[in-house]
Amino acid sequence: MSGAWKDAAAGIQFVYFVRPVSLAIAIGLTVFFTLITVWLASRKVMRFHPGELITGSSDDEGSSGIRPIKKSKAFYGAIVSLLVGIGLLFAPKDPGTMTEQGLFFGVGFLLTLAGVFLGSLIISRFAKPTDQLKSLGALGRQHTVRRRGRSLAVIGLMASGVFMVTAINSFRLDGERGANRREAGTGGFAYVGTSTLPIYEDLNGDQGREKYGLDKVSPKEDAVSILPFRVSEGDDASCLNLNRAQRPRLMAVDPEKIVAINPFGFTKTAESDDLRRWQMLRFSPDEEGSDHPVIAGVIDQNTATYALKIGIGDRIAYETSEGQKFDVEIAAFLDTSILQGNVIIAEDQFIRFFPDSGGYRVLLLDSPEVEPGEKVAQHLTRMFGDRGLEMRPASERLNEFNAVQNTYLSIFSTLGGLGVLLGTVGLAIIVGRNVLERRGQLGVMQAMGFTRQSLAGMVLAEHWFLHCAGVLLGLLAAAVAVYPKLESGISSVPLGLLGGINAAILIGGLIFCAVAARFVLRGNLMESIRRE
Repeated sequence: MSGAWKDAAAGIQFVYFVRPVSLAIAIGLTVFFTLITVWLASRKVMRFHPGELITGSSDDEGSSGIRPIKKSKAFYGAIVSLLVGIGLLFAPKDPGTMTEQGLFFGVGFLLTLAGVFLGSLIISRFAKPTDQLKSLGALGRQHTVRRRGRSLAVIGLMASGVFMVTAINSFRLDGERGANRREAGTGGFAYVGTSTLPIYEDLNGDQGREKYGLDKVSPKEDAVSILPFRVSEGDDASCLNLNRAQRPRLMAVDPEKIVAINPFGFTKTAESDDLRRWQMLRFSPDEEGSDHPVIAGVIDQNTATYALKIGIGDRIAYETSEGQKFDVEIAAFLDTSILQGNVIIAEDQFIRFFPDSGGYRVLLLDSPEVEPGEKVAQHLTRMFGDRGLEMRPASERLNEFNAVQNTYLSIFSTLGGLGVLLGTVGLAIIVGRNVLERRGQLGVMQAMGFTRQSLAGMVLAEHWFLHCAGVLLGLLAAAVAVYPKLESGISSVPLGLLGGINAAILIGGLIFCAVAARFVLRGNLMESIRRE
């Protein structure tokens, strides 16, 4: 299978299916809204006298004088947007949940809207008569009020596109970014190994290391250790399984060992801010309301939210091969991790209900240095090849889970990119149209001694700050929208990717402005004076 879903759903065949009715509805709605837009634009034009349309003064929004700020619709629009945004910031929400993130996205959108309204107020100030125009750039910026609607369209389109592209790509995941940190999705582990048959030996002890030659491959001073997990039979509840899991697999770990390492990040919850929430595996929840034993478990948030649709405090029912029933109560959520799709419980509780399931089938290899960890991983693969052990880099395994989220982000990022493209091309069109409408004025300036290069610089100065204002507004709104993610650490944000995208948008817009200005000014400006 090829295409956008290649990495997210490897091995699954997607068949293109389309219904003629759906296409007809899409075409009909497109034509309908296009006609509505044309009709509204025509009504606005028909309000003006034909003479005004011929002279090009029909949309001179600054000619009617400046309204006091408090009587401006833009002023009240900005106030309402800001107040609603502040209200959403202080609205009750559970930290670390999709509801919190959705509210912050709403605040970012309202901030973008308020910025456009504020831009209208700022542009209207340029219409104020002044005797102190110190440069051609200042004269060019004064012309923005002449077509205020066009100027606001540029700011709004660029801000919306940059906001969507930046905010969405801030959530793009990369398993290799910060992979050595304990709170990362890899837990700071270098390799993850899965075996078909269980491994019974203690590979951290002297006897196990000597038996399988680990002491020769990696001496103890290399500080290479292995965190083993027992695994029960069950469904894979990760995002790689498109079927709905009924009973996710149980993975068991020694609480003492995992608390000492304290790997993986936990999502913030209203119940607890304890950073060592692996300690929850040691305690037994209240069995009130249940006829079966209840034990504590930890699960990946994506697995709980999307695959199982459960929350903290909910219980999952299990049954042993002997028919004994017990419940696992979710005590905490892991952030995106290589343990996705499994419920983590204490090893002693696992032995209690599954005494016949001996050995370990998942190994997490912890190595502070790259070379010793790689040697141990290769050695373990050779030694336990008959048991089906496969050692893979933890970041590679994490990226398999990340591929699903990244695919959705790519789709929405494409929509945001179309907005940026429309804004950039629209900016070039507006530059060209504004210059064509003022060729007579520019011709007079050329006759007065201004060079073609200086006129092009004036036109560029007139429009570049609209483009920059839109980009900056979009970046500010995006920073507010992804604030919960920024709280978890700046290292979790793909700064290089975001910087490259926004630099390309900024520079590309300026190039479009310059090309459009030079293109429309290359004709004979003197001829436009004769026509008038």
